[in-house]
Amino acid sequence: RLAARAASSVELEELQSINVDMKASIGDATALVRLNRQFHARLLDAARNRFLHRSMASVESTLLILGPTSMESPTRAKEAVAEHQDILESLFARDGSAAETAMRLHMERAHLTRLRMLRQSSPDRQE
Repeated sequence: RLAARAASSVELEELQSINVDMKASIGDATALVRLNRQFHARLLDAARNRFLHRSMASVESTLLILGPTSMESPTRAKEAVAEHQDILESLFARDGSAAETAMRLHMERAHLTRLRMLRQSSPDRQE
C-alpha cells in the first residue's frame, strides 16, 4: 500500500527488472534467493517507512532460522514470480489497496509453502 503511493517510476522499473531476472533464473535456487531478497528489499525501500523496515528485519532473521527457502521449490518460484507481477501491476497503477491484497496473498502462499517444507523434513513425520 505504501509503495503504491511513494515509489518512484525508477524504483518500479527496477522491481520489474528484478522480477524478469527471477523468471529467467527459475531452476537456480541460489540466484532466486538473491533476487527475491533484492525484490523485497527494494519494495521495502519504496515504501519509505522506517517502522516497516525494522519489523521486516525481525521477520527476515526468523526466516533464516527456519531453514530452506521456499525458492528451492521450482513450483513455488514460478508462483512467486507471478505474484510479484501482480504486486507490480498494482504498484504501477498506484492502487494501494490492490497492492496490499496482492502482497498479503504472496506472503500467505510463501508461508504455506515454508510450512509444508518444514513438515516434510520433520524427522517425526508419519509416512
